[in-house]
Amino acid sequence: IKKTNNTKHLGHLLIALLLALSISGCYTIKNNNDKRRINLQIFKNDTTIFGLENELAQCLPKAFRKETGFRTGNTNQGFIVRGQILSYKKKVIRKTTNGDPTHQQVTIEVQVEFLENDKVLNTQKITNTSYRLDSGLYNSTAGESESFGRQNALTDISEAIANNTNYYFLEAE
Repeated sequence: IKKTNNTKHLGHLLIALLLALSISGCYTIKNNNDKRRINLQIFKNDTTIFGLENELAQCLPKAFRKETGFRTGNTNQGFIVRGQILSYKKKVIRKTTNGDPTHQQVTIEVQVEFLENDKVLNTQKITNTSYRLDSGLYNSTAGESESFGRQNALTDISEAIANNTNYYFLEAE
């Protein structure tokens, strides 16, 4: 069987494709193994909202997966994020002419410590509304509840913590 130029080029293309896939596959595997781990501790809850610390503990790992190159879980490398929930406030943004609230906003403030090998790198106060101005908003006339606003506030404050973690721990490396 006589090979044509098209067959030769197809063979070379196939070899190049397999080589590229194997190289990128090796890089991906190596890159996943090189990711640093962070120990996320459950924040102390200083508010009157029962279980708020558990709701935050569920949001934080999702935010870390979305915002950082760090994985969460037990670590021997000494990177720790811990803190406390300082306050939970609900504020009326808009009312009807009768004075009934239609739009409200949940604001959550936390104090976060970023540690490496038990040494505090930084302590910072963060609110969800300092990260995103419209965070925690809910419209009761549209059927949204306070828990809807709280979930948005927790998501935003978790993303803010993750973004700050990137800054402090990348500086420490």
